[in-house]
Amino acid sequence: MRSTKPLPKATFESTWALIQENIKAIKAMQERDEKERIAWQERAEKESIALKEWKEQSDKSIKAMQQELGGVSNSNGKVAETYFVNSITNSMQFAGQEYDEIDHYLGLAAFHFEENTENDSIEQGIAIIKQVGENMVIYDEHLKVF
Repeated sequence: MRSTKPLPKATFESTWALIQENIKAIKAMQERDEKERIAWQERAEKESIALKEWKEQSDKSIKAMQQELGGVSNSNGKVAETYFVNSITNSMQFAGQEYDEIDHYLGLAAFHFEENTENDSIEQGIAIIKQVGENMVIYDEHLKVF
């Protein structure tokens, strides 16, 4: 069995002193908590600003890359168009016909096609013109008049 010591008799003054001591401790904790909250808020604001700056820089970089890729795509398209127009101009033939001058026609020309695009176009009667090795190949067997 544990022995217990008798507690000193509480007086108004001792109780008041304990209450005052507890109030001081609570105020100290509140001040510490407020300082920590302010420090966290300042860090969060700095991180938010840094994140915003990083995002703006990333957005600029992405936009620049998009413009560059768009330019490359346009350039590749012009290269393909020039290649195929020059090839047709040299042979002056298309769809089994010989021509005195080159007119516009319905067809797709590219260095590479997705398989579905090529097959669907041929089935719909659209000419496919593509490079195979060093040669230009024209698939115009099912060419339709539109």
